[in-house]
Amino acid sequence: MKQISQIVFFILTLCLGGRLQAQKKQGQPVIDSLLKELAGENYRNKEDTNKANLLNTLSNNYVAIDDAEGVKFGQQGLAMAEKLQWKKGIANADNCLAANYFHLSGHTKSLEYFAAAIKIYEETGDRNGLSATYSNMASLYSRQSDYHTALKYLQKRLKTDQDAQDKIGQVAVYRDIGLAYSHMNDFPKALASQLTSLKIANELGDKKEIARTMGQISIVYEDMGDYTNAKEYLFKALKISNTSNIADFYSSIGETPSALGNEFKALKKREELGNIAATVAIQSNNGLSYKDHDDSAKALEYMFKEALSYEYEKKEAAAQTDEERQQLKYMQQLKERQIEYEFSQKMARSEALQQQKEQERLHREAIEKINREKNDAITQEQLKRQKNIQNATIAGAVLLLIIALTAIAALRQKRRDNITISKEKQRSEELLLNILPAEVAEELKEKGSAAARHFEHVTVLFTDFVSFTQASERMDPTALIDELHTCFKSFDDITAKYHIEKIKTIGDAYLAVCGLPIADTKNALHVVAAAREIRDFMQQRYALLGDKTFQVRIGVHSGAVVAGIVGVKKFAYDIWGDAVNTAARMQENSEAGKVNISESTYEMVKDDFECQYRGEIAAKNKGMMRMYYVS
Repeated sequence: MKQISQIVFFILTLCLGGRLQAQKKQGQPVIDSLLKELAGENYRNKEDTNKANLLNTLSNNYVAIDDAEGVKFGQQGLAMAEKLQWKKGIANADNCLAANYFHLSGHTKSLEYFAAAIKIYEETGDRNGLSATYSNMASLYSRQSDYHTALKYLQKRLKTDQDAQDKIGQVAVYRDIGLAYSHMNDFPKALASQLTSLKIANELGDKKEIARTMGQISIVYEDMGDYTNAKEYLFKALKISNTSNIADFYSSIGETPSALGNEFKALKKREELGNIAATVAIQSNNGLSYKDHDDSAKALEYMFKEALSYEYEKKEAAAQTDEERQQLKYMQQLKERQIEYEFSQKMARSEALQQQKEQERLHREAIEKINREKNDAITQEQLKRQKNIQNATIAGAVLLLIIALTAIAALRQKRRDNITISKEKQRSEELLLNILPAEVAEELKEKGSAAARHFEHVTVLFTDFVSFTQASERMDPTALIDELHTCFKSFDDITAKYHIEKIKTIGDAYLAVCGLPIADTKNALHVVAAAREIRDFMQQRYALLGDKTFQVRIGVHSGAVVAGIVGVKKFAYDIWGDAVNTAARMQENSEAGKVNISESTYEMVKDDFECQYRGEIAAKNKGMMRMYYVS
């Protein structure tokens, strides 16, 4: 039964995913058509809402195909909508950018764009927009296994749909709430939410939604161990959908592999719940195709392999390089071997059960023979033999009960182990992301290494505490470390706000950079803004604590660097190049409570920040350099 629920989950994910999934790719031909239209006379030199909408549509179609391109067109759509002061277009662009950053592992940016869209929808009273965005945010947190936060946004979506009297929306959101509770193993609440969804769907008379919800209810009952209700709701869904005629035909003539194959052809064409329910029913232990065959394990193996092949074909079509296709093929082979092993084990158990049935049949025949012989002559020996047979039957039943209880305990322990493994994996992911940028971490996990890269234009931030050596001599060591931690933690918070990548601390020095590993055209503006906040924070702290804290010097320079991972043990992400050295010289030639920037940085921020020219100043190993203080 557990394998059945896994298949249902796999196919329901294809058919019934959240609204982020609804933004899946429309195909390269659609993108090519949109690009051709964008380059045509109707849009080439225009700036209007139609063109902004076209850019947003392009961004949406690139989701899960080429998210970097999706971000590019989303930014263009956002810029044009902002210029036109078109609020709906701005909110649509924010949603498109959030979806693309979601697939780029930029969850922080994704949430920022979602929040911007929500603000506009609230201002304009757009309940449909609010509902869709809350659903998308819930999907994001569910992907991170943060189901508590996902529930918070699903509840917000539910209130929005109720205020709008959107019954279809309420059916879907109650179903999603039930799914979240199911992931949290809170099955009573999961079932209550799913039944509420079913009640509303019945009131609407929407057979498609009724079948979908019944499929989810069957999974909840299965997880609760109530297999009777699980099968009942699964077959109710099948009956409502009424789309299994092809499978029924092949089943009636005994061609069970053909029945399964045709169900998958139907699934590939329509991917509707009815086809799914029919397919699951056919391969289940009490299913349509195998109800007269003792071959349910073979049916399940066939089903899993077809599902795996279907998923592989879709991923292979989306792969862009031979290396990606080779990796997909390797993973496909590993999964197939795993499936073959698991189902060979199931076949072995099935054979053991068959042997047990044969033994029981022999016992029954022996009892019948004894009963026939009773008519001729009943002796004490025959009575004794009958009693021994009865004892053997009881012993067999007790043994079967022990085996069943052992199997149930093993399944429950496996479920608990899987939950523990999932939590530990999440902790490992969080630790890795705390050490390395998300993009570098992904490359390291996929390839086992991360290549150094050259970045042509970044801005480097370098800070240093004034007279730190003297301060360390007069301060208690514990107080000194606590103060350093407090200051650097605040620096981390400030740099994170401006999408600046912290590189490392060197004693009392703090090194960070903006513009890598993802390019940022506003890297200089972000770094200078962060530097001013760091300066103001330290000035306020020094005014409050005096000699119990420090004064800071800050240097900023824009240029090129090389970035990558150093070593193989206790590895660290680091940057090298003349831009780093120059930023350090800017810091050395700064003063306490000042932000000293180079000429290259000044040229990029002079229109946004008031700066004071200091003249040409001698920098160690650099000669005379133009420097500026930021007000």
